[in-house]
Amino acid sequence: LKKYSCGVIVDVKNSKLFSKTLLNLIENSRNREEMGKRGRETVLKCFTWEKTSRDIEKVLREIR
Repeated sequence: LKKYSCGVIVDVKNSKLFSKTLLNLIENSRNREEMGKRGRETVLKCFTWEKTSRDIEKVLREIR
């Protein structure tokens, strides 16, 4: 998530930080929308079936 700036990671055991982060997301629609756009772009670019199948083929070739 950090690499693509498309989300946040918060330790749920830290309830104050979790609630602060959640409130920030609720109150900042622009930030949410931008993270969502970056997330979608990342998925379409990096996690396609074509790329996944190439990665799997590469691994299978390496273990032969």
